[in-house]
Amino acid sequence: MNRVGTILAVAWVAILLVGCSAARWPAADSESLAAQIDVGIITVLPEEYHAVLRKLQNVRSVMEPDGRPNVYLWALGEIRSEGRQTPYRVVVAMAGGSGEVSGALATKETIDRWRPRDVLLVGIAGGIHDAVDLGDVVISTQIWAYEHGHLGSRYDSGGLFVYQADSALVDAAVALASDWRRRIEVTAPDQDLLPEVVVGKTASGNKVIENSSSAYFGESLRSNTSIVSVDMEGAGAGAAVESDRDMGGVTGFLMIRGISDLVEKGEEKSGDGGDQGRNPQRDVWKKYAADVAASFAAALIETNWPD
Repeated sequence: MNRVGTILAVAWVAILLVGCSAARWPAADSESLAAQIDVGIITVLPEEYHAVLRKLQNVRSVMEPDGRPNVYLWALGEIRSEGRQTPYRVVVAMAGGSGEVSGALATKETIDRWRPRDVLLVGIAGGIHDAVDLGDVVISTQIWAYEHGHLGSRYDSGGLFVYQADSALVDAAVALASDWRRRIEVTAPDQDLLPEVVVGKTASGNKVIENSSSAYFGESLRSNTSIVSVDMEGAGAGAAVESDRDMGGVTGFLMIRGISDLVEKGEEKSGDGGDQGRNPQRDVWKKYAADVAASFAAALIETNWPD
């Protein structure tokens, strides 16, 4: 079993549980289902999913054959591009749960079901202070699964589980003109902050990182100063794409994240339980950050996609 095998093997059990509660969607026409998909977009949260759908044209929902549930709420849509005879055909998925397993499963199943030429992971992420601002867009050149390491008297992340973004997609994103911002539909909580595009590395793991000084995450950050954001699904998605490539696939991969909250600096707080997973800053910025990421992704596909 290769190094991503453990994630995918353990994760397979989760699809059975998710499938029991998934809603069914009206059927899309057979021609759309059979068409070549250019881009698969993976989202995690409902805010991310609907933000992407708002950027598409001719959106159609999907019902799986034989009455099977549409586990990932796959929906088909198009993005028209000037100078291209046919629009780019897009399938959008919602993982529905956070973490490496969720990201791996949603990406693997989308690749297996639709065989897109490229996969984008689009949504929100946490940002590292002094590297990004709230509402910025992060283009990840590399995703570092920071939890895979050696834990002795101190934690050594090792840097062995690293997933690279497709260089052609990164180059296209870097070269995208700034008028992508006109697509943003959600009002920023702080209108003095103009979203910028930041290119760098993302640290990915199953923990919600609230403080960069924590003993666990701090070692990863200190050993890789080019990390600009943190997320929970990127490593799983990267693992699924790498696994497909190991089997002969040629799917391209890129992650586009809007910054919804900033990882705090300073001493780690002790004895502060709080509401697990609740971050007031994230609650305020989540919808805007999701729309910013979706706006950038749609503009990239429409105006600067590397065919």
